[in-house]
Amino acid sequence: MMIDIVTLALLYTLRVLGGGAATGITPSFWLLGFSFFIFLSLALLKRYSELYNLNAQGKDKTSGRGYTVDDRTPVAAMGINSGFLSVLVFILYFNSDQVLEQYSTPQFLLPVVPLIVFWLGRLWILAYRGQVNEDPVLYVSKDKVSLMTIAACVALVVTATF
Repeated sequence: MMIDIVTLALLYTLRVLGGGAATGITPSFWLLGFSFFIFLSLALLKRYSELYNLNAQGKDKTSGRGYTVDDRTPVAAMGINSGFLSVLVFILYFNSDQVLEQYSTPQFLLPVVPLIVFWLGRLWILAYRGQVNEDPVLYVSKDKVSLMTIAACVALVVTATF
């Protein structure tokens, strides 16, 4: 079961490396660390949502993945913790020398922290309520609050570069 989750997170993180290769930009250790933990949280959210839906359908286990509906609590705990670890990586990055080298006004990065905490907390609460479908990335792409939060984070990062 953990191989499945870690593989999902690594595959998402590989996309960051692929984007770096396509653009000729080498992703930093900070970006890779942040990406791994936020994608791990989203992978666990995906599995949590699947287990929530299975339970609602009166089923008790997944086919071929080794999960049971009883795994919802540890899957959620790992997912929430992974999400907040990504925030910790971002906070540590904010305090690194690289930030001063790359951003003219790094203080604009600080509001990204509560925005990510808000976004992750909201996603997990909605998942607990059964309101996030089995693919959180698809859910986020259609969720106006998520899109506005992501747009605000992007705007802050762009503003920090000037």
